[in-house]
Amino acid sequence: SGSQAGLDLAIEHSGMAGFIYLFGWHRKTRTVDFKLGHLRGQQLIHTSPAIDEGRSYERYWPMTIELLKRGIFDLSYLISHKYRAEEIKKCMEDSIVRGEGFIKSVFYLE
Repeated sequence: SGSQAGLDLAIEHSGMAGFIYLFGWHRKTRTVDFKLGHLRGQQLIHTSPAIDEGRSYERYWPMTIELLKRGIFDLSYLISHKYRAEEIKKCMEDSIVRGEGFIKSVFYLE
């Protein structure tokens, strides 16, 4: 999500031998509980297109979207701010400011 709270939540909810995929751009230094990660055997995976020599990033999007549609991943825990499409400017502004309680903002096309 690009926030410390989102990263902490992902690590906390990732199980034994779990993978934590870092999709968000972290604008500030983040802290990771390596003790918990080591004990659980968790792996942090950077998904930046800059390191994607085999174009895996691109290939996994259809699978990821399908898992989201089926409810395998519940992103509601990470979405703290919701906007209608006509509020896109406010959505982007809040995403930059990242005020108290902000984890991730989304806007809906309805």
